[in-house]
Amino acid sequence: MSMETSPQLIDIVHNTLIHLYLAVSQTQSFVPLHTRNQIITKYLKPKLKSPQFKAVKPEIKMLLLTGKKKNVDLEAKLLELREILEKKNSGGAGQKADVERLFAYLAVLHELHNIDSKMFDKNVPLVSECLYLYQHELEQNINENGTITASLNMLIQSDNVDTLMSVVMDYGFQITSQGVDGDQSLHRLQLHLEQ
Repeated sequence: MSMETSPQLIDIVHNTLIHLYLAVSQTQSFVPLHTRNQIITKYLKPKLKSPQFKAVKPEIKMLLLTGKKKNVDLEAKLLELREILEKKNSGGAGQKADVERLFAYLAVLHELHNIDSKMFDKNVPLVSECLYLYQHELEQNINENGTITASLNMLIQSDNVDTLMSVVMDYGFQITSQGVDGDQSLHRLQLHLEQ
């Protein structure tokens, strides 16, 4: 793998992991290794035909071929690859990327405050106390270095958004309210980096 393809490959790895974690969060049951591999494969396959990813086509093919092997953990392979590429690009040190801080924030919301996070799908009814993110924004607004380049819009149906606001400060982000929709207590929020 050449140095020129590393940033684009990091971008693919980050976006694939985001897609996987949001897809897994949409199910109430345990998601086995085989299903996780299928989610990753389904996400990566269209990238092979896209001219946008021509520079990293061999690496995508390698991941897809690896995923066909029995008992291979594609998620673990992606995490290893992400770590190698980030060390290579940062010299092994440095601040955590925005995307890692975002993952940590979402994990704390889930584990300590019972606020789940999912990708917004206009065809699926909203669940109360669940933070919804937009997949196209995650893909467009997070660059190859894991930096959030623009605000991320979010939705949550809740009577209490104070937890979101208070916890987020620990991760170097701010949340601003973009409004509340009527009786449903549907909050439109925007997450951005602290100034």
